Amino acid sequence: MNHIQVIGSDNSFHLVPQPVLFDGIVAMSAELGRDIEYSHRTLTEQPDEFGIRQFELDVFADPNGGLYAHRAANAVVSLPVTSGEPALDEPGFKVMHTQDLDETTCLTLVARLSEIDAWSSDNPNHVPIVVLIELKSRSVPEAAAEEGLILDIDLPGAVPVETTADVLLALDNEVRSVISSEQLLEPEVRGDAATLADAVEGAGWPELTSARGQVVIVLNDAGAQRDLYIADTPVLEGRPMFTSSTPGAPDAAFL
Repeated sequence: MNHIQVIGSDNSFHLVPQPVLFDGIVAMSAELGRDIEYSHRTLTEQPDEFGIRQFELDVFADPNGGLYAHRAANAVVSLPVTSGEPALDEPGFKVMHTQDLDETTCLTLVARLSEIDAWSSDNPNHVPIVVLIELKSRSVPEAAAEEGLILDIDLPGAVPVETTADVLLALDNEVRSVISSEQLLEPEVRGDAATLADAVEGAGWPELTSARGQVVIVLNDAGAQRDLYIADTPVLEGRPMFTSSTPGAPDAAFL
């Protein structure tokens, strides 16, 4: 399965904000407006109509629910701040690129994975689908500063939840709640090898004949989150997600 190439999409859930809000974002930061001026089809249409086989999802932890039910940016352009979306009031990981600003084709990770799972079940002969999950924990000003963007307005937006071991465990549980063990290709491909690196460099990845119809989930972080994720299990034993690793590391199956 590692001898093929596939087409993927980044921020696979993203929609351009509604016109009045988008114009306000451009007025605040032309660079930010340029960066978010694109929309994707749903995660059913992308594989059906365009052959997409890799997705990338940005998620924010919301263990109590309601953290992202209000959109601070809307107040600047006199739009309702309350989203009115019941799914945002429920606990669980929310899908968005930039909190308080974004529009998305689907609000929650469970719903997003369920859509992928349903398409996979309807198309059982597909090559493995890879889903990169980027767990975000930066505020809007922090994210803007890291991207070198200057915001001319102070948005009193949601303060994201810090990534902890418990948050990562909750993320694992959401993945397992949707994708069955039969359909999820897990790091247990290690088999009897000492490390994942040894496994994929020795025995190799599964052949397509056995990997078709399966889904691979990757924690898309090569820094502190990855280190926290592997802290108690350097070879990802018992974990449902692979990591974006570095060559030679015990968890180095996906780079």
